[in-house]
Amino acid sequence: DLPNNFKFDVKIDVAIVNPRRRCAYVVCKAWKKGVYFDPYNFIDNWVGPDMCGHHSIFFTVVPNNPSINVVIDVNLNGVDIVGYLFVKLDLFAIVTLIHINSNRFYDIIPQNISRLKLINEFNANNNRFIGSFLYIALRLSTLTFNSMTLQCCRRHSSIRSSTSYF
Repeated sequence: DLPNNFKFDVKIDVAIVNPRRRCAYVVCKAWKKGVYFDPYNFIDNWVGPDMCGHHSIFFTVVPNNPSINVVIDVNLNGVDIVGYLFVKLDLFAIVTLIHINSNRFYDIIPQNISRLKLINEFNANNNRFIGSFLYIALRLSTLTFNSMTLQCCRRHSSIRSSTSYF
């Protein structure tokens, strides 16, 4: 897991007043930077601070402050993207759903997603992840749907995992 003071190289060249929205902008910009191949140009419109127009990024208003909207869902199912996940996905503070199945994401699923306190669906099936995802999933207390099977985890456990699955 990364330390809380981890620094990442994402330049923010616009002013975004809402701190949660600013964090979501950082995640989207860094995630796009980690995409090496997007055959359908699906995330080409992930440009600029108005993320309401970004493909598959969905917003809702904050219940205690209707003037603020935040990222609630990310759905990149089946668009054949090749790349890795941004290590600070936990900056999506209020996200409840992340669907990234049937792509070609690889490397690890960052442990800090266990800090997403409201997430109830995480679907990362049919990608090329390695590492100890089961450990991370078990730390997600609000998770109700997880489509990352033990078989998938076992298949890759001998490659780069220092955590046993059982």
